[in-house]
Amino acid sequence: MSQQVCGNRELYGAFCLYGEKHMKMMAIIGSPRRDGNTAFLIDRVAEGAASCADIELDTLFVAESTISYCSGCLTCTFPPPG
Repeated sequence: MSQQVCGNRELYGAFCLYGEKHMKMMAIIGSPRRDGNTAFLIDRVAEGAASCADIELDTLFVAESTISYCSGCLTCTFPPPG
């Protein structure tokens, strides 16, 4: 991968690092197949990012999450004390 310098930034392909070599990434996968094509592509992107920086990847599989409708309890607006 070619390295280019742009001002005070180093450019590695599509990744632009501001002097730090550590990145936090989050992948949100909506596919119901845990080992499907989307997960494969996320792994490839993570490999590419890891080649130029230390990365921390968090992956969220939406199909495995319990997401409910709003019940109108207002806890998000007025959290309980304590």
